[in-house]
Amino acid sequence: MKKLKTLLIILIAFKAVVFCVGYAYEKKYFQLFNINELATEDIQLNDIYYNINNGDTAVEIKKDIVLINTGSIAKDGDFRRKLFSLIEQVVEYKPKRIGVDIFFENAKDSFSDSLLKETILNNDIVTAFDFQQKHINIFENKSKGLVNFPSKLNETIRQYYNYVTIGNDTIPSFAAALTNIHPKNSIDYLNYCSEYNGYYNFLDDETEINPNNFPAIEASAFLDDANSIKISELLKGKIVILGHLGTNNMNNSFDVEDKFKVPTDSMLFNRLPIMPGAVIHANAAQMLLKNDLIRIIDGWQFEIISALILFIYLYLFYTIKQKSKYKKLINVVIILLTTFVFILISCVYMMNIGIFIAVGGLCAQIALIEGFVEIEEEFLNIIGKYKKDENK
Repeated sequence: MKKLKTLLIILIAFKAVVFCVGYAYEKKYFQLFNINELATEDIQLNDIYYNINNGDTAVEIKKDIVLINTGSIAKDGDFRRKLFSLIEQVVEYKPKRIGVDIFFENAKDSFSDSLLKETILNNDIVTAFDFQQKHINIFENKSKGLVNFPSKLNETIRQYYNYVTIGNDTIPSFAAALTNIHPKNSIDYLNYCSEYNGYYNFLDDETEINPNNFPAIEASAFLDDANSIKISELLKGKIVILGHLGTNNMNNSFDVEDKFKVPTDSMLFNRLPIMPGAVIHANAAQMLLKNDLIRIIDGWQFEIISALILFIYLYLFYTIKQKSKYKKLINVVIILLTTFVFILISCVYMMNIGIFIAVGGLCAQIALIEGFVEIEEEFLNIIGKYKKDENK
């Protein structure tokens, strides 16, 4: 009973320290320096899931979304008229739904603007909406969808808004508006079904086709009638997203416009922005269509699970400390082996069955609690001696 009481005191004290550190981390005025500037800030061990599954054709998901690169249309004074013509051509191929992931912030040529606005309204096209009001859209349609992400600036996009409530209005995400599917959670963990930058050039015979990625077409390809049959077969009945994939062509690796860091990148840290926003919306739409959501275990559920796991480790470390002179070596071996097992279970098995548990923080707590045993035991000894002195 005494041992159990000691272990519970150590666990409670440890969790209190973890809480205080976490609170200080969130409140920048408690920090000695801005941790957000560190390269390690954006690391998450669960991203290993994508590195392991990349190239696995066994998990290939048939894509219901097609991308069109508007970056191949010159952004001159005639851009909006050309975009109008492109949309009219796409409509003729009878897609299921069309979305335009572009902001039109200012009025330009009145004739081109009127044509573009008319085709957007007539075809009920989903338009981009920024709920933070950093961008406006003069062609905003009633079928608007928010294109913001719930991540910090320059952070890897791991979560996705399903909707945002503004006053009495509920604005769906771009993906939710395209699919007409409205999940109950405002934010979900984004289950990517594509690899690396997420798309391939459908009409380029020299491009290696990755069946796990989304097919994409250059807007300029619609000018060539020789492509009409292939384009017709691809677009019919599909959701089509028009957006910027690259200036001049979608393979422009030097173009970083509207590109973001994503966990499908093979790098776990110091990532570069590689995936266009339109492709992230395509992944979210595909996730909604397949109902392939990932449930996040957090809050009190995570705290209960982590407390139980930490108590088991605490019992092991405390028992080994009392019975073995090689306690440090044994504890280190236990930490290394079980951490590897934890990573495999959470980053492979759990993610595969649609459950997300942030394993990185838990692994760090397991490593820290081993050292905390000795510190806390010394503290308890001091308290015990103090009480004995008082009784005398």
